Amino acid sequence: MTDEILAYHRLHALCSQFDAVLQAHRTMLLTSQSILLSLAVFAAQDHAVHGTFPWLALTLFAMGMFMLFIWIRVVIPGGHDIAYCQWQLLLLEAGENDHVSGAYYTDLVQWQRIHGPGKMRRLRSHPLGTLLMQANQARHFLNYGLPAAFALCWVSLIAYVLR
Repeated sequence: MTDEILAYHRLHALCSQFDAVLQAHRTMLLTSQSILLSLAVFAAQDHAVHGTFPWLALTLFAMGMFMLFIWIRVVIPGGHDIAYCQWQLLLLEAGENDHVSGAYYTDLVQWQRIHGPGKMRRLRSHPLGTLLMQANQARHFLNYGLPAAFALCWVSLIAYVLR
């Protein structure tokens, strides 16, 4: 097996591992948000009917917002890590081996130390990185659109409870 093929298989395995972990995190966070939001709606209805203090709805709101914070701290960087692995795979496929070193985990750890905007600038600095970013619209929606939608639901629910 040539070094290039071995590098491709190692990078592909790394990408697959990170993608599996990311999907598990997304599933946990989507499920927890859905359950907490559903419980908070029932608690808010009970508050509206009985005129009691909405302590349960406010507690669930705090838990839901904390889970959104976790989402932002875990899911978004996880998506960036997968984008990096995919970018490295694209570079190998294009024959740009000089951009890909054999220290995959070390390079990934260095990538993880870069803050979000720096990662995007680095990807945009290369045509294949730009291509990858344009192709990842679904990931962009999952990383940013879903948490924003849940945040809007939470804020709407709390506005309803506190009116």
